[in-house]
Amino acid sequence: MSKLSDRVFSELFPHSGQLTERMDFIKEFAKSGSFQLSHVQMALMWTNVIDKNPITSDHKSLSAWLQTICDDFLLGRDTSSISYDDLVSFFTQAICAESNNFENLNLEGYHCIQGFFLLINLRADKLVVQDDDVAKANSSSLKKWESQSVQYRKIDPDLISVCAKVAPNEMEGIGVLWKIAIDC
Repeated sequence: MSKLSDRVFSELFPHSGQLTERMDFIKEFAKSGSFQLSHVQMALMWTNVIDKNPITSDHKSLSAWLQTICDDFLLGRDTSSISYDDLVSFFTQAICAESNNFENLNLEGYHCIQGFFLLINLRADKLVVQDDDVAKANSSSLKKWESQSVQYRKIDPDLISVCAKVAPNEMEGIGVLWKIAIDC
């Protein structure tokens, strides 16, 4: 149970519920083809919800939402809400910015950052997945029903086994993971 101080109510609807509804609306509206989120818009959401906002439930909501976007790219689901290049720009410019201190970062936020790190470095062929459901689904070695069950679930970045193909300092975002490990 979360603390009452972590909850903000607007009328009788919890603020975190409103935030989740609005983010889901943005994602679905973007999927309709009307527009795509830009890295600037994503950076504004990150700054306003993670960096400047002390409410833990809001951090969890945005982190889960962003993690779903990473999962969509990893599992080949509909990613029309943002282009891959904008996603990379968001990660490198907003999340990996030197000015971030991550004092409000919670476990969900860390998993979100870890998910971005894995996605970007897997796509850049700097990491390779060794043995997990994502690799099996992408290699088509699963039966149809197994592949569908894998594609509809969330990915836990801690459970993906990867091997580096390059030196650690050549990986995108490795500095932010070290900063979190040292400072938090």
